[in-house]
Amino acid sequence: MPTCPTTSKRTSRLRDASSMAQEGSSTRRTCAGIVYMSHVPPKLTPSKLRRMLEAHGDVSRLYLAPKMHVGKKVADGSFAEGWIEFADEKVARRVAKLLNGTAMGGRRRSAHVEDLWTLRHVPRLTWDQLTEDVAMRKATRKQKLQMEVAAARAEGEFYVQRVRNKKQRTKKKTSTSQEDPVNASARVHAKKQT
Repeated sequence: MPTCPTTSKRTSRLRDASSMAQEGSSTRRTCAGIVYMSHVPPKLTPSKLRRMLEAHGDVSRLYLAPKMHVGKKVADGSFAEGWIEFADEKVARRVAKLLNGTAMGGRRRSAHVEDLWTLRHVPRLTWDQLTEDVAMRKATRKQKLQMEVAAARAEGEFYVQRVRNKKQRTKKKTSTSQEDPVNASARVHAKKQT
């Protein structure tokens, strides 16, 4: 797993003064931190969530996973879980620690006054890993659906073939019974002798 690139004390001591002067005042690179939201209250939109969290730190990206019922998205726009990327990992850790288990607050008549924050900081997780995971789940779901459709199609074709065979047999029986009875009885007698 890729980690946040930071400079250690040892390597920073080994650098010469000229290289540090070229870098400027910031010797540490900041890394984005990701916070996982296990429960998204109903009627909470991504824009509302972004506004609520912007007060605590700079939100880079936000992804809310839609609720699914038996492989289909729920049409009411509600979300099951979410991931929030803050520009700085320290801010993400602080926000998760500060807000987890507290009331969302807001105005008295707001739909989210009594809902609780369910946040957890996920260390050493990158946004690319999240998008890969979402894409993999989507591909797996699509492949599973294709397999189920193919199995249902094969079952349907098998059933149709059996019905056709049955019709042909009954048609053959009715055509032999509709022939003149003398030829039919002669044919049955010839079969018995062989």
